[in-house]
This record gives sequence, structure tokens and C-alpha cells, in this order.
Amino acid sequence: MIAHFRRASSGTRSLENTHPFRCVQAGRVHYFAHNGTLIGLESFPEGESLTREAVGQTDSEIAFLILLGRLARDAPDLQDTARRFEVFVTFCADMRELGPANFPWQDGDVLHVHSDRRHFETRNGLTDARPPGLHMLRPDAEHSDGRHALVGAEIDALPKNAVICASLPLSDHRWEPLARGTVLSISAGHISFRSSMQSD
Repeated sequence: MIAHFRRASSGTRSLENTHPFRCVQAGRVHYFAHNGTLIGLESFPEGESLTREAVGQTDSEIAFLILLGRLARDAPDLQDTARRFEVFVTFCADMRELGPANFPWQDGDVLHVHSDRRHFETRNGLTDARPPGLHMLRPDAEHSDGRHALVGAEIDALPKNAVICASLPLSDHRWEPLARGTVLSISAGHISFRSSMQSD
């Protein structure tokens, strides 16, 4: 499941700008959400033409279309999960250069996430963007059985094989802050690929 509460930093508050974005490619339904603002997407070779193809007006949708284009070009084999992960890692590194770039992307079988940096709400307003962009929770013996209460949600029976990612910890359990540049590929509740590419 992907859920995203959007602070509208680009584009109007309208259905076409609502995350997660959905697109069918190669017979699979892809979902993509983005926390952050990316400045300069039109500088990429595909950026200007994709702006004309987008349904809405957000930088996030353009980023999604860039990712789908790169996957179609550089990793068309849906079974080559390692290659598709490499394409996502490179995409994330490119997006980090343009602004905060926290992404969950689900390709029909696999959930991929990228942690960058984010603005934090304080009594004095929003902070400058800083890590961590995402936190991760994996069940352990302490809370793998029974109900698991999260802020805004409750899981009836948290499976032993599960990975939950959120912008902020949603419970009192031990959430792992993900360093800037961390990219994960998650399948059937297991992390199948992990990359940590620090950027300056």
C-alpha cells in the first residue's frame, strides 16, 4: 500500500495532481509518489517533451514519467530485477541533485523506496530540507504478533515478513532512520536489494 498526504508545492490541489500516480507499462500497473520539490526537470533530455505529456502540473508526475521512460529504454526485461533496481538507483541520484526526492515506486511486483531529505514541521514553521527523508520498520519478536497501532492506522496482525516505510515513525517501536541516498527494493516482505549512495 502507498499513501501520501500532499503539501501542494507545485500544481493545483486537484485529482490529476494527487499521489500516488498510476500508469500501466509492459502489462504492469505502476504507482509512484514523491515527497519533495524538484527544480530543473526540464534540463533532462526527456524533461521538456514529458511536460507536454503529463496529465497534471507537478514535478512529481514528470519525475515518474522520466523513470518509466528509462525503464522502458534501459531495463525492459521485467524479470531482470537487479537491472531495474540499478536504473532506479541512478534515477534517484539524478533527482537528488534537483531537490528533496523521497520516493516509493511499486512496479506491480516489487516496492522500491528512496530516502533523501525532507522539511520538518516545527512551531516556527518548516525547517530546511535535511535527512532522514524516510524511516523503516521491520517486525521483530517484540511486535510480530497481534495488533500493531500506528498513527492514523492499525494493522490487525503484522506479518513476520514485512517492511513499513514512512516519513516519520508512526509508532513507539524501533524505526530505522534511512540515510540520505538509501535505496531499497522490497519483495514479499524482504529487502532484496539495498544501495546506499551518499551525495554531497
